[in-house]
Amino acid sequence: MTPIISCDLAVIGAGMTGMAASMFAANRGLNTVQVGVTGEIIFASGFLDILGIHPISDKKSWSDPWAGIAALIQDCPDHPYGRLTENEIQSALEEYLLFVKAFGVPYYWEKTHNLEMMTPQGTLKLTGCVPQTMKNAVLALREKPPGLIVDIRHSAPCSECKNRGYSGDPGHTPQSGGSGGSGSPDRRQDF
Repeated sequence: MTPIISCDLAVIGAGMTGMAASMFAANRGLNTVQVGVTGEIIFASGFLDILGIHPISDKKSWSDPWAGIAALIQDCPDHPYGRLTENEIQSALEEYLLFVKAFGVPYYWEKTHNLEMMTPQGTLKLTGCVPQTMKNAVLALREKPPGLIVDIRHSAPCSECKNRGYSGDPGHTPQSGGSGGSGSPDRRQDF
C-alpha cells in the first residue's frame, strides 16, 4: 500500500523551479513535500533567467532585466511579475542564491544587468545569474581577451599515435613530417 504523507504543500516537479518553490515554502514554515523525477535536471544549464527578451515576437533583448520587467508588466499587467515589486523579486532571488550556495553551488550575479553567455549550441543568451564556475566565461565574452587553444594529448601514445610516429614525449614531432605536409614539421606538441 502506498504511504499517505500529510503536508501543508505538495510541490510537483523536481527541477530547479520545484526546488525553489519547496525552499521558499519550507523557509516560511510550511511542511512541504516535493515529488517528481530528478533525471531531467541533469540537462539544466544552471542559468537563472530573470528577463532577457520581451516581447518574444519582436526578439527585443534587455540588458537591464528590471527595465524589461517594467515593459512586460506594462504590456501584460496580469503577468506574475506584475504582482511583485522589483525589491521582492531581488529578495527572492537572493534567498534562492544563498540556499544553493549553502549546498556548494555559488552563483555569479551582477544585479543591475543581464549576463551574456554562450550556450552549448554556440548561440548567445541573456541570463540573470550563472554558476560561479561560469563567471570567467561571462567576463571573457564581454572583455574579449586574446585566447590560446591548446590540444592536450595523453602521455602514453595510443596505437594510432604510435602508427603516426608520435612517441608521447613532449616536443616530439613525427618522423614522417606530420600533418603539415611532406617534409614539413608538425608544430603540435604532446603534453
